[in-house]
Amino acid sequence: MKALASIPNIWCEKIQQVGKRGTPDILACVNGKFVAIELKKDDKSLPDKLQQHKLKKIVKAGGVSFVACPENSETVIGMIAIMARGMK
Repeated sequence: MKALASIPNIWCEKIQQVGKRGTPDILACVNGKFVAIELKKDDKSLPDKLQQHKLKKIVKAGGVSFVACPENSETVIGMIAIMARGMK
């Protein structure tokens, strides 16, 4: 969260899953684009079917989704930083 919050043109919030199963762990707005991030403990852990369904719906609606873990966190943060600068 600290790394994301340090990027200009971004709002992000960690979501506490109380009653809404499958909702991505972090929701953000990056330079006007909706972003959802599902956090996993490692690169072998995959989103469950409901999480996959919600991530696909976000993309279909025009948003961006990521599945992040310690092994790819620098890449995900880098991609979000590029989005924040207005690059595609």
